[in-house]
Amino acid sequence: MAERTLKGTQGLDREATLQRGVHVSIHIDPVQMIRECLSEYIEISRLGLNHKKDHAGSVLGYATAEMLFRIVDVIGGYCRDEMVEVRDSTRRRVGTDSQGFFILNHPYFGYMFTRDEVKRVCSQVRNPLTHGAILGVGVRLSKERSVQGGIVFGEDQWLEISLPELFERVEGAVSQFLSNGEKHLASSRVAERDYLVVNAAGIEAIRQSSEGHEFAQSVSVTARGPDPTFLPRRKRRGSIRL
Repeated sequence: MAERTLKGTQGLDREATLQRGVHVSIHIDPVQMIRECLSEYIEISRLGLNHKKDHAGSVLGYATAEMLFRIVDVIGGYCRDEMVEVRDSTRRRVGTDSQGFFILNHPYFGYMFTRDEVKRVCSQVRNPLTHGAILGVGVRLSKERSVQGGIVFGEDQWLEISLPELFERVEGAVSQFLSNGEKHLASSRVAERDYLVVNAAGIEAIRQSSEGHEFAQSVSVTARGPDPTFLPRRKRRGSIRL
């Protein structure tokens, strides 16, 4: 049997776990999980930009754009209620849904869009790509055409996106965000909603109940929230709900 990586498995018998054929990725610190996940998103975006899908040298542009704006969405969620400058308005609060895209005007990203421009990025790029696998009308994605900062609203009203330059901007934002990860997690409603304490006995119960299964989803172990005294019910094959 190939050796499987187990992270932070205090209270678990590693060899017994491996013999059972169970792979449980356990993060003691949620910031560690966020760091790993965002790093994977960045790496997938990098791979998309470097991949040549045809003889013309086209890259995986739609997938790369979707992943980069997914990262924007994630950081916006953790920075909810922070105030940012808006070019044509008073300061705005990073909110939920499309309001979360005001995070683009945060120092992490360094843009200074108007309220309508922020709305266009969300409604014409992020939302249609994520939910419909399509771009909104008036959007141009490019790898070769340079666009300062990665996103520009042209005089012809087109929304121009340069994927390499947007990638650099987002990669830098991720680095800055993660350097303040503890602060954002401590004040985030996402953290309050999504994480629970799982003690050694709970981890052991999960391990014992999972004989013969391999889980694709990580189990998050943190020091937030109540200590569950029951084993979570399996919702579907290959995943555990905490």
